[in-house]
Amino acid sequence: MTGGAGFSKQASQTFKDNHSLGQIRPKGKLPKSALSRENANPEDLSDSIQHRIQQSRRIQTGSIVLGALLIVLVLFLIFLFLE
Repeated sequence: MTGGAGFSKQASQTFKDNHSLGQIRPKGKLPKSALSRENANPEDLSDSIQHRIQQSRRIQTGSIVLGALLIVLVLFLIFLFLE
C-alpha cells in the first residue's frame, strides 16, 4: 500500500508551512528611487534606449524575413499544384 494516513498528514503540514511562509515574507517591491528619472544614471538610460531600439529592429527584420519566406513558400506550392 502506498500513501496512507501519514502521507495525507505530511501533505497537509507541508501546505500549512508553505502558506505561513507566504505570510511571513515581505512582498517584493522595487524601491521608488529605481523608477525615478531624477536618480537615473544617464549612461544607463542611453544604454537601455539603445538596447530597446536594437531589439525592435531585430524583431522587425525577423518579421520581414519570415514574411518573405512565407510568400515564397505559398508561391512554390501554387506553382507545384497548378502544373
